[in-house]
Amino acid sequence: MKKSNQKNSEKTLYPKIFKDTYWGVGSMDEDANRVIENRNEFVESHGIKSGCSKSLKYVWNFLHTLDKDSKDIHFDHTEVYKTDDGRFIILNSPYGNYDEPCKEKGWIKEKELYPGANSYSKYFTLEEVKKPKTNTELIKNFYDKHPEHKNKIKCDICGQEYRYFNKSKHIKTKIHKIFAEK
Repeated sequence: MKKSNQKNSEKTLYPKIFKDTYWGVGSMDEDANRVIENRNEFVESHGIKSGCSKSLKYVWNFLHTLDKDSKDIHFDHTEVYKTDDGRFIILNSPYGNYDEPCKEKGWIKEKELYPGANSYSKYFTLEEVKKPKTNTELIKNFYDKHPEHKNKIKCDICGQEYRYFNKSKHIKTKIHKIFAEK
């Protein structure tokens, strides 16, 4: 099997879409036309308009969270693309068979898109991808949507001030309990 000097991405009809992927910068054996054809079909059938570079941190943070939360699915040779309708499609091509756990979590099995590996894809909206993952981000987003709760609230029972999200902590304080018992 002779290796080509041409990059994999250049062998497809969509070199710009695949140029920044691990697969795209590599060079497969010349007789691997099946994967090239499958990649062209993948772009066309899913309405892919571009690949997502590593500079879109929120996308790769989301992907890291997916990997961490999906203990029964192995993530490998992962690629992210943006579709014509503004969604993201994540392509995961691990070695091994993950058909059952992927199916249970809504992943679709694709044709071979990475040599010797199974490929699975799943759509995500921008809202899902940008969804905050930490309590700090959730609280910040809450305060952004409800600025009236940003200021401290004065307790009717003890007179102490507390933040909206700290009410449960506040009512457990000694000073509040003393006033509440009166």
